[in-house]
Amino acid sequence: AHGGVLTWDTSIAADGIITAGTGTWQNGAGNWNNGTTSSGINWNNATPDVATFAGTDGNYAITVGGAITCGTPLTFANDGYTLSAASPQTITIAGTVAVASGKTAIIGTNVNLLRSGGAWTLSGPGTLNLSGSVSNNSATAASIGSGITVNVLAGGSLYCGSSIQVSSASGGATVNVNGGSVTVGGSGNMIVNSSSSGSATMTLANGGSVSTLSTGAGAFRFGTSGGSAVFNLDGGTLTTAKLYEGAVAVLSTNNFNGGILKAVSGTTAGATFLTGLDCANVRNGGAVLDANGQNITIGQALLHSTISGDNGIDGGLTTVGNGGGTVTLTGVNTYTGPTTINGSNTLAIVAPYSTLGSSVL
Repeated sequence: AHGGVLTWDTSIAADGIITAGTGTWQNGAGNWNNGTTSSGINWNNATPDVATFAGTDGNYAITVGGAITCGTPLTFANDGYTLSAASPQTITIAGTVAVASGKTAIIGTNVNLLRSGGAWTLSGPGTLNLSGSVSNNSATAASIGSGITVNVLAGGSLYCGSSIQVSSASGGATVNVNGGSVTVGGSGNMIVNSSSSGSATMTLANGGSVSTLSTGAGAFRFGTSGGSAVFNLDGGTLTTAKLYEGAVAVLSTNNFNGGILKAVSGTTAGATFLTGLDCANVRNGGAVLDANGQNITIGQALLHSTISGDNGIDGGLTTVGNGGGTVTLTGVNTYTGPTTINGSNTLAIVAPYSTLGSSVL
């Protein structure tokens, strides 16, 4: 039995000397150092050890050779470790994945970090790249914070059966969904900045997706009680029941830049689908809305972007999708690009008679 802190070590020559390198992580196999031995320690799933990857920065391929049970935290103290597997493998984690400052770790192909029966936490202030997955099915909210940057790449995913809270710990957080997917199940929220101060930024791009599956109580929320929250919709699709601000003290900004904002099927929050934010900028890529057969109201003013480098004529407003539904504008908009109605959507405009950019197509 172990249940202690072990450090990955491919050449255990003397106590306290850690040699980074490639190898296979599996139950009953060596390559682990407990700090007091000069011979390799075998990993023990039965009494879960705590894993630390350290040593000299480099590029190290760690093959996960079977199911692993790991204590908390799973720590990447140095640069260049990639966990991958030849076929789908699960590392059941006890809670926290931590990446040290200035370091990058990769959860690669066929590896799923699963938190069973509780919350997972991703903490920094390093960088975690995902082309594998981090998931749980519990009703406990998951956290991303302590200055970490999480890049969810093509093939990568984050899933929580409850809420995902970005910046629930000190130091803020950045999440880039760059071709991968982030999904919140149940009635949970996707919360950008769940702390009382600091900042959190989330960016969706390159065909990625962010989805909140709730039709009512759960949605995409900017903030909880303070600080700043920014969401950049640069590509891909955000599907949700509504976008809203969690507290007046939060500085909330949504930047439309070519990605699609789509109403979840069956939403009960259509009348307040997008309203109450501090700022909703329309950038060069434009605001793209898919009612998805729902009747949704955009009470938020869609503003022409004044972000440095953006064009004088922005990308305007476009409706897409063939599911029908009505998009109703009630804000005083200042976007300057064209308004284009595609698919089977209906666009409705009510007082105070929003402007519709440079043209209506």
